[in-house]
Amino acid sequence: MTSVGSKNARLRLDDVLDALNGRQSRPIIDEVKKSLVEAGVQFDGPAVVVREGPDGRRHIRPIDDFEIRVAKGIVTHGLRPEQGRAAIPNALVSALVEASAEDGTISVADVESLWGKRASAITAQVAKMLDDGKKELPTTRRRTKYKWLPESDIQRIAKSARTEPLAKRMPVLGEISRMLGGPNKLAGLKMISVQHLFPTTGPLFDELAKNGLDPSKTQIHGKNYSTNEDTLFRLRGAGWDVPTFGLQSLPGRDGKMMNIAGQYLTDVFKDLDPNDSGKPPKVLILDEGGKILKALHEDFPEYAHLCVAVEQTDHGIQVIEEMKQRGIELECPVVSVARSGAKKIAESPMIGESVVHSIETAIKDLNEKLTIQPKEAVVIGYGAVGKATADALERRGFKVFVYDTDSAKMEKAKAEGRTIGSREEILAHGHLVISATGRTTIVPDEFDKLLPNRAILVNAGSGNHELGMDSIEEGPAFRTSDPKETVDEDGWRRSTFKGLDVTLGDRAGQDQMFSRVLRSETGNERLVLRSGYVVNMVEDIPPEFIQLTRGLLLAGCLQAVNHAGQAGIVDVDKPAQDFVVKRTQKHLSDKRLSLTSPDFRKLAPAEH
Repeated sequence: MTSVGSKNARLRLDDVLDALNGRQSRPIIDEVKKSLVEAGVQFDGPAVVVREGPDGRRHIRPIDDFEIRVAKGIVTHGLRPEQGRAAIPNALVSALVEASAEDGTISVADVESLWGKRASAITAQVAKMLDDGKKELPTTRRRTKYKWLPESDIQRIAKSARTEPLAKRMPVLGEISRMLGGPNKLAGLKMISVQHLFPTTGPLFDELAKNGLDPSKTQIHGKNYSTNEDTLFRLRGAGWDVPTFGLQSLPGRDGKMMNIAGQYLTDVFKDLDPNDSGKPPKVLILDEGGKILKALHEDFPEYAHLCVAVEQTDHGIQVIEEMKQRGIELECPVVSVARSGAKKIAESPMIGESVVHSIETAIKDLNEKLTIQPKEAVVIGYGAVGKATADALERRGFKVFVYDTDSAKMEKAKAEGRTIGSREEILAHGHLVISATGRTTIVPDEFDKLLPNRAILVNAGSGNHELGMDSIEEGPAFRTSDPKETVDEDGWRRSTFKGLDVTLGDRAGQDQMFSRVLRSETGNERLVLRSGYVVNMVEDIPPEFIQLTRGLLLAGCLQAVNHAGQAGIVDVDKPAQDFVVKRTQKHLSDKRLSLTSPDFRKLAPAEH
């Protein structure tokens, strides 16, 4: 046993990096920055560099080897001033990596042996925060967590990350494997996948590996606006092939995604014979939005019979239907999780709760004192997600007003106790406005005419066009049109809203989904959460709930291989659907929770 303060206690580099990026480590970072400034590092110029000395040369004045290593980790990246301080935690951890074991852990003793007293003193302070490795602190700066770190350091950090607790909160996955799978069920298959890389996506792929899928023969492609970088690098650390497209692309470039999908399929098919019978299948496709399936049938139809596939979203099924209208028939089986009764019925309440829970989280991140008063909310679009969002709002005491262009949906909302009216009448109550239609429902030029002052607007549909924010450009030097916006020394965008100081987003991390305050000539202000991008694409749904969706995807993959040699859309087997729903509800009931009336506030987040 080791006591708090033991020099030999093992600390995970992942936890150390999270701790150093948190506000509790400000004194450490301030002290390191002060020392680096004294050594000649310039943080306040056009770029973070080493100052010129009297001789005209740039050199670091004598400090210990550890801080020289840290200084080099900062000045070699061409950082902007607002990135300099944000890069210090990463530079510290990059130096600590050199003292780490293969499993990505360090001790105060190891650090002192390599780097000396200064480095070990910093490590000891972090060890105290982490209770000698027994405590985990939240990731407070996801956008910069892995920036400015070499790939080798990232892999070592990712290897140290905690993953076991998440899988334990998703027992349905193991139960499905025992019912439908086996250690060789997916053996010999290659796999290519497009998925939102949330923390709970990791246990899904781990379960596929337990069914025989080889991580080294699998490509997993994330989406830029939803990719959780912890998840990406942890999957890589476990041996999965996860390209960085999800971190490098821009939202909405569907054509570019198709082009890249074709490039990756070239790699998948390079050693396969198109004349093979396809029994057993050679490639498993786990698709989201039909991107891989479209590229397969348009660019590689001769290989389609070697594949079996699973499609997660209704949009993906629409892509398949659109291909058929153009005369392109499916040449492989596609298990449709998208239109399974279990997903359509049981997932919608979860999504509505996710929207409202994400709004609460985003507002808390802005300023913990920020509230919505009066508690009146407008929901535009009363489909499955709109209705579920209204339910979640009412669980929190909001009076809900509904507008939909479909009169039948308006009558449905009225029958369910919601207030309906004309667009103008309803938006006048929009102290919180949630748009869930998939199309543009309001634009900034209408805000003053239709909305109360200090309204908060949220997209629960798609893209960033829903609230007209696709027409609002970012200004020079990544600034917005908000005259009150500033960037603090830590690289956070700041402004004011409702008289409060608000933290809008991470400019140092080049976060595209920062919130924006729009001010009118009349002096009114409105807050658009996450720049008008979909609000619930940052936080994951708690594992206890999302195991239903992950479980259906797993069941679909295990079923797909049974349809080798067939073609067309296939439903998820009804017994498998019923099993997933029944077991998910059973585990939720044990915690006094429900699929039909979900409440995420009673659970820990998927990632701290």
